[in-house]
Amino acid sequence: MEGSRHIRRGFHRHGPTSLLILAAGSSAALILIDATPLSAEFAYAIFVIPSVAIAWAAIGVWSGTSFIRNARRRHWKQSLIPGCLLATSVFVACNFFPFIRGCSYLGGALRFAVTRSYYEHQVALLPMSGKPRLVVFSWGGMIWSSRGVVFDESDEIELPPGQQSGVWKAKAQATELSCGNWDARKLSSHFYLVAFPC
Repeated sequence: MEGSRHIRRGFHRHGPTSLLILAAGSSAALILIDATPLSAEFAYAIFVIPSVAIAWAAIGVWSGTSFIRNARRRHWKQSLIPGCLLATSVFVACNFFPFIRGCSYLGGALRFAVTRSYYEHQVALLPMSGKPRLVVFSWGGMIWSSRGVVFDESDEIELPPGQQSGVWKAKAQATELSCGNWDARKLSSHFYLVAFPC
């Protein structure tokens, strides 16, 4: 009995720190995985994203319990971290897919930053025809979605799909951009991180 009480006291004392590590660690792990080719694997959608959801659910349950217990005892200082974790977990739960997309963008931006010189070299090799250049560097993905880096010298990719010029559409026709309804986020200069619905 004494041993179990000691374990419970230790958990209550170090629990907030453990939960902070879990919250930061799960998010950082998601970003780092998104910065690798592993994010294009089917296992990513089956195991990684559900694991993050479970981790944040655990954070919400524990922090909610701890916050209520400390608040009832008027231990306001001890309830601060659980309260912040509870609010954060509720926010993540209500915005889970935007949260995943945000981590995905950060991971993609990190991947691009590490390999930027490669893309700049490939763009430098493109012929100069006097017209804005457009090229897609696909990172692959699942059959229902993929992503990659797009170099668009005209920046027309920022316009809503369908509002680009005829010249731009002709160039995009042979790429993943022909799927339409892409989600483009600027990385640097004329480079974009783009999610394709195909």
